[in-house]
Amino acid sequence: MTTEEHNKLGTARLEQGEYDEAISEFTKAIVRIFPSLADAYYKRGLAYRHKEEYDSAIADSTKAIEINPNYAEAYYNRGFARQRKKEHELAIADFGRAIEINPNYAEAYHSRGIAYCDKEEYELAVIDFGRTISLNPASFEAYYKRGITYYSKEEYDLAIADFDKATEINPNYAEAYYNRGFTRQRKKEHELAIADFGRAIEINPNYAEAYYSRGIAYYDKEEYQTAITALSKAIGLTPDNAQAYYYRSLAYRRKGETNRAIADATQATEINPNYSEAYCNRGIAYSNQGEYELAIIDFGKSIDINPKNVEAYCNRGIAYRKKREYELAITDLDKAIELDPNYAEAYYNRGFAHHNKDEYDLAIDDFSDAIKIKPNMAEAYYDRGIIYYLREKYELAITDLSKAIKINSNMAEAYYIRGIAHSHKREYDLAIADLSKTIEINPKNEEAYHKRGVIYRATGEYDSAIADFSVIIKMKPKHANVYSDRSMAYRDKKEFDLAIADLTRAIELNPDSAAAYYNRGLVYSDSRKSDLAIADFQKVTLLTKDRELVRIVMEQIRHLGG
Repeated sequence: MTTEEHNKLGTARLEQGEYDEAISEFTKAIVRIFPSLADAYYKRGLAYRHKEEYDSAIADSTKAIEINPNYAEAYYNRGFARQRKKEHELAIADFGRAIEINPNYAEAYHSRGIAYCDKEEYELAVIDFGRTISLNPASFEAYYKRGITYYSKEEYDLAIADFDKATEINPNYAEAYYNRGFTRQRKKEHELAIADFGRAIEINPNYAEAYYSRGIAYYDKEEYQTAITALSKAIGLTPDNAQAYYYRSLAYRRKGETNRAIADATQATEINPNYSEAYCNRGIAYSNQGEYELAIIDFGKSIDINPKNVEAYCNRGIAYRKKREYELAITDLDKAIELDPNYAEAYYNRGFAHHNKDEYDLAIDDFSDAIKIKPNMAEAYYDRGIIYYLREKYELAITDLSKAIKINSNMAEAYYIRGIAHSHKREYDLAIADLSKTIEINPKNEEAYHKRGVIYRATGEYDSAIADFSVIIKMKPKHANVYSDRSMAYRDKKEFDLAIADLTRAIELNPDSAAAYYNRGLVYSDSRKSDLAIADFQKVTLLTKDRELVRIVMEQIRHLGG
């Protein structure tokens, strides 16, 4: 066979993807017939490149260039192989030489752009992709790569515009839809992102990354079950995807399915034993179950892997606080704040620990810092308000609790404490309004019914007081003190028989209650049943060690003639 025949046959084999056979033919042309044939070296180098034998590709391309120093394609092929070997500088030089020889070499601009992008020289990459597009406006790959580069530069609108163009040219370009979705996700355009991930999946039903990213988008939208469905599909396609297990674990935890959350976090750590975030998430799940020791162990593992994991320090601090190990809690929260001085949750939880230690000034400082960082942190206003309330600074308490309510209008406990603060200021109408709102949000809040009942009685609204105490008794029929409270409202209404019945029930439930005997003695006295009153007052003297109360009842007995 002639040189030309071997070359043509090798070319045909190359185009058919039969790289070994192509290499054989080009070798015959080079070695046996015409060692200076640059085209054969180039094409054999191309075959080696397709086989990912990059050193051989580089050697043959170099030989072709030695024979023909103006062989632009050989420079390009060598640059491509060098790029695959991550020899970016050498690759860029080869692509540059190819462009010098052929200024209209669109593929060389494109590949040089990729090399610049790999080197994070994004401005130069954008220029080269732009030149590719000007030479070949139909190059959807160039628009796509420039979009990727804009994304890396955090120029998200420009990235989306390029992905738009790529999908316009090639409507079945799944990767472009995926990356447009990914970019929109960064912009928190969750619905648009989900639509793009969906389109990528339509084109490629086995696109695991698209299912995974769609799952995260649903998670960010707090649509946890839909997120779990998408992440489960990603896991089915890529069972070793530790991140998919991690995010599904997060979704399960948010749904309150802690056992499943723990199982998925465990699977993530088995796939990737150095997955700090997965240990941290499992720790939070354990903590939510009240298994604080296990939680603390996991937070420790998370910190061992990543000593700068702020969330792990913060959550371990919370776990220690819940175990009432306040010094250890404060130490961890100090570390979290040291690592991230703008971590509002760490200040808040450290404030909570100081509160638990009755270190109110330090707690107020921490809650205040949390509010400065995160002005919409309702719980920080609430807990600072609690401290002001405990210090009897009712105006400050009401101010903070009002801010908490403005941020979270369904914060029943804030209405409740504000109502009590108003009652201390004798602002009874405001107190009743807040306690009524507490009950509206949480109809099972017996403390709110009780406090409102007490205020109703104090303001002479006895029927309303009786109604509130009756609700509590219905909830908890063995609540002795509430029977006593209702009895006093009946006494105020001079319904003595009902009052006596309630106090008798209170005594049945708590036979050692001096207060119940005392109150029943008063009612018997009111109803002129002196003997029964004297008997109850005498019982009080046997049950109480309160000398003042004994003095009072002895005076009552003498007054009744006992």
